[in-house]
Amino acid sequence: MPPKNVSMQQILQFLQTLDEYAAGKADLASVRTVMIEQASAAPQLTGAMIAAISASQRAGEMEAAPAQDLIEWLRAFQATLSIQAQATEHEDVTQPARQQPQRPAAGQAPGKTGESLQDSIAEGLVLKKRYLLEQKIGEGGMGLVFRARDLEEERIAREQQGTQIRQYLAIKVLRPDRREFSKAVLEEVRNTRVLVHQNIIRAGDCQQDGDLIFMTMEYLEGRTLDVLLDQDFAQGMPLDRAWSIIEGMGAGLAYAHDHGLIHCDFKPSNVFITHSFSPKILDFGIARAARGSRSRSASGAPIGMTRRYASPEMIDAWQENQMAGYRPDRRDDIFALACVVVELLTGRHPFEEEDSQRARQQRVRLPAISGLSPRQNNAIARAMALEREKRTARVEDFVAELMPQVRDVAKALPDPPTARTRRVVPPVWGRRVALVAAIALLVASSYALWQRHRNVPVASSTPASAEATQASDLLDRLGIKTTAGQASLSKDDVRALVRTAPRSFRLGSTAQEIRAALALCQANAQSTAAENCSIDSYADETTREGKLTPFELDPGLVTVRQFRQFADAKAYHTGAERRGYAYQFTGRGLTRMTNGSWRNAVSAAQARDDQPVVGVDFDDAQAYCRWKGRRLPNENEWEYVARGPSRQLFPWGNDPSIAPRADLLPAAGHGPKEGIGGLYQDLGSVVWQWVDSEHAMTDDAGQVVTGKVLKGGSWRDTNSANERAAVRRYSQRNVADDITGFRCAASAAA
Repeated sequence: MPPKNVSMQQILQFLQTLDEYAAGKADLASVRTVMIEQASAAPQLTGAMIAAISASQRAGEMEAAPAQDLIEWLRAFQATLSIQAQATEHEDVTQPARQQPQRPAAGQAPGKTGESLQDSIAEGLVLKKRYLLEQKIGEGGMGLVFRARDLEEERIAREQQGTQIRQYLAIKVLRPDRREFSKAVLEEVRNTRVLVHQNIIRAGDCQQDGDLIFMTMEYLEGRTLDVLLDQDFAQGMPLDRAWSIIEGMGAGLAYAHDHGLIHCDFKPSNVFITHSFSPKILDFGIARAARGSRSRSASGAPIGMTRRYASPEMIDAWQENQMAGYRPDRRDDIFALACVVVELLTGRHPFEEEDSQRARQQRVRLPAISGLSPRQNNAIARAMALEREKRTARVEDFVAELMPQVRDVAKALPDPPTARTRRVVPPVWGRRVALVAAIALLVASSYALWQRHRNVPVASSTPASAEATQASDLLDRLGIKTTAGQASLSKDDVRALVRTAPRSFRLGSTAQEIRAALALCQANAQSTAAENCSIDSYADETTREGKLTPFELDPGLVTVRQFRQFADAKAYHTGAERRGYAYQFTGRGLTRMTNGSWRNAVSAAQARDDQPVVGVDFDDAQAYCRWKGRRLPNENEWEYVARGPSRQLFPWGNDPSIAPRADLLPAAGHGPKEGIGGLYQDLGSVVWQWVDSEHAMTDDAGQVVTGKVLKGGSWRDTNSANERAAVRRYSQRNVADDITGFRCAASAAA
C-alpha cells in the first residue's frame, strides 16, 4: 500500500509516458498500462492523471476520444476508492490500492467480518498483491472467472525489456461456500496441469490469498458453445462448419482419457469457442473435484454433474448414494460428447427437456439428423447408447465414425525425396509450448483477393465459350461462390466479383493430414532424434472454415533496404535496438546476442540490402506496415494466399522436394513462384513471418502468455513437414530474432 505522500518519481513516470506518446514513441496501450498500474498502486495519483491527460488533449498531443476514454476510466476508478485526505505531510498513512474488502482470518466465518466474503470477489480486487481482477467474464456453480492482469510480469517486462504490454490471464476464484472442495481442487489442478493440449484450457497455478482459493488460466476471447448456439446458431450449425469444433472437442477428451482423466461434466457451457472457431474444454479440475460430493447447487442439482448431459449410470449413482465411490468411465464423457454434437448440429438437446435416465425408462429413440448419412447417424446412436456396454468405447472411434468422407491425404502425399539427407532443426520455441486454452485469438470474418487479380486476363478477342470457361475457372480457383450461372457473367461482372466478393476458405489440417505430416517428418528426420517428430507439433492445425473479405497481400517480404527507408524517415528505433539485444536461433534454441538488431541481421557484420529484414519484433513489423498505409496480415489471409481453395500442402504446390534451400539467409525474391496464381515469392522456407493472430504459449519462466502466430518456415529448418503452409509456430510479440521477418497486407476497398 503506497504512502499518502506520493513521490515525484511516480508522477514523472506517467508524465514521461504521455510525452513519449506525444512524440510517437509509445502507443495508447502503453499509456493505459502505466495509468492503470499507477492508479492501482497509488490511488492518490488519479486526480493528477486526469489533469495531465486533459492538458495533453488541450495541447493537441492526444485526440479527444482516447483522452476521454482514459479519463472516464479514472473517474470510474475514483468512485470505488475510499481515500483519507486528512493526513499531513509528516503522517505515515497508507491507502488501499482499491477499496479492498477486509478478508477474514483463516478459519474465520465470513459473517464475522461484517460483510460477506462472497461480495469481496469483485472487479478491482488484487490477489497476492499481484493479480488485478480487471473484468468479470463468467461465473458458475463453483466459481467466478475474471480477466486479470499480472502486474508483476508487466513490471518485469518494463524494467528488463523496456516494453509496455499488458499480461492478461484468466483467474477463477472458488466460491467461498464451495470451500469444502478446496483440497480436491488443489489436487485436481496438479493432476490436470499435465494436460498440455490445444483443445484443453490448462490451469496455470492454484493459489490462496486469505480465505480465497483461485487458479490461474490462459485468457481467451470468444464465447462458450452454449452462448454461441443461442446467439448465432439457434437452429444448429452445418456439419462442414461444425466439424472443426467436433474434431477439437474429441481430440481434447481423447487426450485426457489417454492420461487417465475423465471430465465428468462435459457440456456446451464447458466448451469455449475462440474467435478462430477453435474449441477449448473448460473445468477439467473443478468438475472432477466435485465428484463424490453430496452438495447441491441452488437449483438442487448435484455440483459437478449436469443431468441433461450425464450418462444414465452417473444419474443412477447420484440417486443411489450421491456418487460416493463411483468410478467414472470414459464412456460417460463419450455420451456427453454425443449429446453436445447433436445440440451443435440441430440447436436442440437430443432428449429435449428429459435426461438420459428418463429416456431409458421411456425407451426414447433418437431421431435421425437431417443432412447426416446413415453411417453418421448410427455413430451418434452408438455413442449415446443408454446401456454402457453397448456404447462406443473410445472417443477416437466416435469421431472417426462421424467424420465426413474425405480422401486419405496420407496416401496422396508424394514419396519423400531420398536423394539427400535432410538436416532437421528442432521445432521453433513456441511449438513446444503450443498451449491450450483460453486467449484472444481473432478469426478473420471473411475472404479475400489481391488487387493484382482485378485486371482479369480475359481479352475481348477471346471466343465467348473460352472466355466463360476462364471466368468460371478463375472464380472457382479463388473460392468465390455466385448465385448466377458463371457462364452468364460478363468480364465486368467477373472483375467486380474478384474485387469485392468474400472468399470461402477451409484451412488448417484434417486428422489424416496431421498424421501424414508426422509420417513426413519422421521420413525426413534422418539426422535428429525421434522426439523432434511428435504429433503434438502439428496437432494445433485443426481445420477452420469461413469467409474473408477482400484483401491484398504483398508479393514479397520486406527487405533490409525497405526497412531502412522507414527507420531513417521516422528516426525509428526497433525494440531490439532499445533493449540492446536480439536472439539468434540455434539447434539448442534462442541465444541472446548483444547489440543484435535488424542492421546486422542479429549476428552478421552487416545485413545486406537485398535480404529479408530480420531482428524485428511484432510491433516493429506493424509499425512499418502502418507507415506504408498497410497492416500485417492475419493467419487466415496468409495461409489462404499460400494454399488457395485447393488447399495445396506447400506454398509452391504439393511436392516437398522442390523447396528452396540455402545455407545462409537468402536474398529476397529469388525463390520459386508461390501462392495463388504463382504471384508471390518467399512464402515458405525463407523466414518465419509475423501475422496478426494470437495464440497461448508459455514463456521461459513457464508462465502462460499471449503469443503471436508465425507462418512460413525458416531456411534453417529443412524438414519438409515443417515447410507446409498449415504449420504454425508462436513467439512473444517482443522477441526479435534472426529467423523471423514479415510482409504487409491491406484490406481491399469494395
